[in-house]
Amino acid sequence: MLSRTPFALPHPNLPRKEGGTKNAVFIAAWLAEFQNCTDYCYIGLNDVQQAYESAGLKTKFKPDGTLYITFPDGQWRVLMPRFTTGGQGYVPAEMLIINTLREPLTPEIKLSGYDNPLLSFGPLKVRLGTQAQPVAGMNFYHQMIGLLVGALTSPKLEQGWSASYGGIDRRFPETDTWPQMTVKTGLKAGEVVMLLTKKDADTYFVDLAPVAQNGSATLYRFPQHHSLKFVNDVRALSPSLSGDEVPALLVKVTGVNLRDLKSGIFLPKS
Repeated sequence: MLSRTPFALPHPNLPRKEGGTKNAVFIAAWLAEFQNCTDYCYIGLNDVQQAYESAGLKTKFKPDGTLYITFPDGQWRVLMPRFTTGGQGYVPAEMLIINTLREPLTPEIKLSGYDNPLLSFGPLKVRLGTQAQPVAGMNFYHQMIGLLVGALTSPKLEQGWSASYGGIDRRFPETDTWPQMTVKTGLKAGEVVMLLTKKDADTYFVDLAPVAQNGSATLYRFPQHHSLKFVNDVRALSPSLSGDEVPALLVKVTGVNLRDLKSGIFLPKS
């Protein structure tokens, strides 16, 4: 863990929340497409620079606060601060993860926990949220769906990913009308798992949930998927044909290197 822990402040241009924290930057933003308030986490670029350099990468700040990262093959990436406070620029946690996943030589990146998750980026460990300013797992992991599906399905992460998907947004009451299923995971409480099926030939359906104390996870399934058959290869996924069992994938998304998310695929306990 880095000696200096990133701290948290409300975004200067958005409504402030009472209470302080000594972790990642927390803001509340209004999303027009959802018309609902959701939580975002920002990480200081000074800490990001230390994490990249710990992996032997060259970094340099430009006068405008932009961080340039140079990789051994000569390729470079840019992290532009979304805002600056206290002399330090901040980037969204999701942007840091995306940039890390797309390069083969970068610090290992992992998530752990559901509410107030912990982001591990090489030696940098950042708690995304606190008791005073919490980051709800249902918000954070919903925002991560596209990234997780891309990391799981892309044949070459360096080339990016493009995946069509739909996912459950647990913030809305109408979510409760969707059919649920409970699976025995055999995992410890607090791990986060993802259920992945295909709605049609080109679109995935996704839900994420924490593992309960009894080792089970309750997940939403696509209404037309009445019977699921769990598989251990993303290439085996296909939409339902004439009422047949629909292939489904369970993936542990916490505690695994997100660059190798396939290593989190598992079959439920009988």
